[in-house]
Amino acid sequence: MYDIGKMFDLGGKVAVVTGGGDGIGRASCEILASAGASVVVSDLSPDKAKVVADSIAAAGGKSAAVGCNVLEDADLEHMIDFAASTFGTVNILVNNAGMGGGGRENPFKIDRAYVERIYAMNVFAPWQLCKLAAPHMQSSGYGSIINITSMSSVNNDPDMAIYGSSKAALNHLASN
Repeated sequence: MYDIGKMFDLGGKVAVVTGGGDGIGRASCEILASAGASVVVSDLSPDKAKVVADSIAAAGGKSAAVGCNVLEDADLEHMIDFAASTFGTVNILVNNAGMGGGGRENPFKIDRAYVERIYAMNVFAPWQLCKLAAPHMQSSGYGSIINITSMSSVNNDPDMAIYGSSKAALNHLASN
């Protein structure tokens, strides 16, 4: 028999979650904390991140909030440094922050700036965070990177081509 509690015991591990202020990100933070991880809740809105971190702390978990615009390299570096200085390392990275989709990407009505922003958010920021977190994971002897993608990464829809292709790119990054 498997001890489910032991299988999901993340005591002593440190998780960083982007876009942790609501939705999938918030749920990820709460699940990781309930499994014993210390969680760095990051969000574009520092106020949203603080609400989630405070909720985790009120439930007996360990958490800290940090504002982070994943489109800014300095913010990414600060977030990883904050996690390491607050909790000692980074073991788990959840690349959840993302944008685009919603069936509003008519290929004849979007411009290059839109495409670049979607790829910056959904591909380049997670890639940069993996590079920043990996040394901490290697030195601690434990690492897990979770990239939140989308069914749009495998389903074709011309009104979600940019979003879907960016999430497909993230899928491929995760497989290497």
